Amino acid sequence: MKTNGFSILEVIISIGVIVVLTLSVVVMMRSNIDMNQIISSESQVTSGLSKAMIQIASDIEHSYIISTKDVIRSTSNRNSGTIFYIKSNNNKIKMTTNSFRRFRRGEKSSDLSYVVYELKKSKKNSGRTDLYRGVKKIIPKDFKEDPEMKLFVENIKTFEVHPWNGEKFIKDRWDSENSDTTNKAPMMVKVTLETWLNPPAEDGQEDFNDDKKTEKLTTRLYLRNSAKYAELKEQLGTMKFHE
Repeated sequence: MKTNGFSILEVIISIGVIVVLTLSVVVMMRSNIDMNQIISSESQVTSGLSKAMIQIASDIEHSYIISTKDVIRSTSNRNSGTIFYIKSNNNKIKMTTNSFRRFRRGEKSSDLSYVVYELKKSKKNSGRTDLYRGVKKIIPKDFKEDPEMKLFVENIKTFEVHPWNGEKFIKDRWDSENSDTTNKAPMMVKVTLETWLNPPAEDGQEDFNDDKKTEKLTTRLYLRNSAKYAELKEQLGTMKFHE
């Protein structure tokens, strides 16, 4: 004999099905939200890396040195010098550059500056490194002291600058004040900038993803003011790039 309505068992089963479907939808939506957040975060990191490379490229491309053999511009009474220096481990570069641009017409500030980039241990995140940049608008007579270094980009795993010697990009030091590179600037440099995509681990937690997910940019820059300097090695007829 049939009765109107549903039995208690049918109601319980229906509620269970609805709960399972609801939970499934919530999990799918949560996964999509998490994925969008990850993509957005990685996009911001990549965008920041690109902006940093643009600034680095501008400084290096406009770098210049005045040879001590230049009797007209390099005199004994000069109160400032010029430099192009790449540290032996290739994670620090010092240069004089004219990349600074005046923002207001008639501004009297100089477009010349002394700029330093260096990869250092992070002060905030253990096991990580950050890229620092220092700028001094008044160029000193010597370059024994770096300008005040300020945080430029956080969580930079790799910062390397390799100069071109006429045949290939080398890992050796470059110093316009000493050795075979005295009074010289390289024709080109290769710059590599690599960042961690994963955020650093919180205090007391081990960072298992430290080296697994990174974003890397590599570019080759032509130094506009170095054409007048002879390269260390005779330039090849067909220029070849070596990694």
